[in-house]
Amino acid sequence: MHKAALVVSALVLFAFGCGAEKPKSGAGGATGSGGATGSGGATVACDKVWIQLTIGTLATSSATVTDGALVLRSSNSQGNNLRNVLQRPITGDFDASFDFESFVSGGTGAFVQAAVTDLALPPTNPIVTAGIGSVPTAAGDVTGASATFQPGAGDLQPTIATAGTFRFQRVGASVTATATPQSGNPATMTRADYGTFNLQIGLQIGNNQPTVIASETSIRVTAFNIQGGGGGVVSDSFDCNSLQ
Repeated sequence: MHKAALVVSALVLFAFGCGAEKPKSGAGGATGSGGATGSGGATVACDKVWIQLTIGTLATSSATVTDGALVLRSSNSQGNNLRNVLQRPITGDFDASFDFESFVSGGTGAFVQAAVTDLALPPTNPIVTAGIGSVPTAAGDVTGASATFQPGAGDLQPTIATAGTFRFQRVGASVTATATPQSGNPATMTRADYGTFNLQIGLQIGNNQPTVIASETSIRVTAFNIQGGGGGVVSDSFDCNSLQ
């Protein structure tokens, strides 16, 4: 395995509480795109489970739920100008994954990564990431799937895929991060003594280079699934607008 750090920017997950839940509805009370309906056509409230955060003011970024997917976009990004979408808290053992497709890189250093970290601000333990992005090399940019414990080295696997899965597993104090593209080798890292403390989990889109990337980076996340974790974080098929 080729060991390298795919991204320098780390997913910063803030300890914000959840906002009020609101129904997703269109004009005249009809369910809008991505909305959920119950029996008899009644509109059903869509739980607002994902907290949105932005870091920096330079990038033009967005997170939307569209056509059955969480869509993340970022353009004019530079360094630590980042868009985050997250849930909290996870307790105990868990197995969580994000299914993604249609990754488009805006240029050198552009990335999307999933991450888990503790609830402190800033985190007091390494940030665990699984991601995909454009990595600068001597031979030019390479698209790579990556798993890391940041700060520190990670596992980087070149891929031509634009779809795959980001996955995190904890059993006891051991945590494993895996980025599995649809073609090529998975990137994976495990730390046996990571810890049993509560965690946050989320996604981040951005650029880890000091140069502005004008072109857009984007991704579609079609499902988030979690087993275990204490019930504070829930699975999401993105069939309604679950963003706060």
